[in-house]
Amino acid sequence: MSSKMPLKFLTHGWLSSVDKPGVPDLKNAYLETGNVHVITVDWSATASSIFYPWVANETKNIGARIALFLDGLNKWYNVTGEQVHLIGHSLGAHVMGIAASQTKMRVNRITGLDPARPFFEFPSHLNDSEKLDSSDADFVDIIHTCGGLLGFLSPIGTVDFYPNNGVAPQPGCEDIVKFFDGNYNNVLSTNM
Repeated sequence: MSSKMPLKFLTHGWLSSVDKPGVPDLKNAYLETGNVHVITVDWSATASSIFYPWVANETKNIGARIALFLDGLNKWYNVTGEQVHLIGHSLGAHVMGIAASQTKMRVNRITGLDPARPFFEFPSHLNDSEKLDSSDADFVDIIHTCGGLLGFLSPIGTVDFYPNNGVAPQPGCEDIVKFFDGNYNNVLSTNM
């Protein structure tokens, strides 16, 4: 592992995995650019539970494990926070925010793809360390595509993007069931 190359961490959301549409496409797009390491984080053993409140609560544990992994990369491979870009969809966005807030290094960037709303924005009793927010990294960009329903509508990043006003249904995603099947490819078609 070249310790100077950028390092992208990618993860999925509720009822999804790294093998469902979205994560493999993004991983392959980054790898085609060359000179980048990509790590996909599969927490589908937890995320596959239909009991959403439990899965939402478990984001703290998943994020803590990623933070420990980041600390290990720093210790053993001299990976710095400047190299790290964490990317997560739905509950995975909060997983990445939690990981960044718990690692010993200061993470450079987090991209939140439609951070989950239920139990994080409404109703919420969580403090900022238990969900994604603008303080988790040097730069936090958020793409809102299902705001007010399954995703945050309020701004929580350094920069927040609202394609088509940030609300559902988005073009190509008229069937709400597609949101639960990892269908966020249309969001990922932009040049990052």
